[in-house]
Amino acid sequence: DTTNGNGALTYPIGLITTDEEFLAGGWNADNNGYYLYSGNKYWASSPNAFGDVEAYVKCVSSSGYASSSCFVNDEGGVRPVLNLSPEVLNKGDGSMNNPYRIK
Repeated sequence: DTTNGNGALTYPIGLITTDEEFLAGGWNADNNGYYLYSGNKYWASSPNAFGDVEAYVKCVSSSGYASSSCFVNDEGGVRPVLNLSPEVLNKGDGSMNNPYRIK
């Protein structure tokens, strides 16, 4: 529906953006001290650059560098994101010890 999301989406899941990575604690340098760090390289949905015959997207390196650039043909994982309205959050404060719980 148009009140709580985009009703046109069949699967309302997207890839994490570089902005979301930085808000979660990612840095423009190696960083393994934030909760999204996985030790694996994965793509973000943020575009980075276009060359004559290639395209690059932002990605997070295996060392946690949240502003890496990956050629679109590179191997890597993905990090899905679900966007929820605040009304569906039942308990918790979002911390590791007290995560949000959904109604």
